[in-house]
Amino acid sequence: MSPRCVLFDLDGVLIDSSSYHARAWQVAIHQMLRVQVSESLLMELEGRPPYSVLIEVARRYQLTIPLRGDLLNQVCAYKDQLFMNSFRFTPIPGAVDLVNTLGRFGYRLGLATSNTRVLAEAMLSRLGVQPAFMALVTAEDMEMSKPFDEPYQKLLEKLGGNPEEALVIENSPFGIQSAQAAGLLCLAITSTHEAAFLDQAALVLPGLNEIQLLLEHDFQTTQGRGVWGFKGLIQHD
Repeated sequence: MSPRCVLFDLDGVLIDSSSYHARAWQVAIHQMLRVQVSESLLMELEGRPPYSVLIEVARRYQLTIPLRGDLLNQVCAYKDQLFMNSFRFTPIPGAVDLVNTLGRFGYRLGLATSNTRVLAEAMLSRLGVQPAFMALVTAEDMEMSKPFDEPYQKLLEKLGGNPEEALVIENSPFGIQSAQAAGLLCLAITSTHEAAFLDQAALVLPGLNEIQLLLEHDFQTTQGRGVWGFKGLIQHD
């Protein structure tokens, strides 16, 4: 029997960074493309890789500037620079305890994020949990990003896990859809979106502390083997 796998998103799940990303995008796009993008649109696009964000902005705002490779790279690099310069590091409550607890259970941990690898590793290092993650899938690894199945499908393959024994923790509709497309059980927390926007998840919980209580109880009843014991709590239509 394969060890259980727990797959995390990064922004809004482990680190409270979504608003910093949105602000960095606003400044980069305004200065380089001369467009003022609303924060609500950028929050709506949360979870998409950088190129996808820019292409959608160009479509919504009917940009006449051709977004080719060099320009895309320049805007994305400038946005990452702005983010790192302005970001005030704030973990999501319970993030470190949850990662450490799951590590003690012997679970394999992975991370799927639309951030670049350099940015993702820097944030995990600041959080102090980078060694706990056995595999990462970042923007450079994806051809089809969330909400498609590739991020979590590829991450699970890297971890060598079985879908029935894997769990995804997400905070956005795109992330939930990606987990479902990969055939994985998904729990969601309301760190950046109201519960009504996350109702496709198997369970929606207020935060990581509640998820930790759930998974601790599950470990006590299942010894961390086989399918998740709390699946019986999930209401199906």
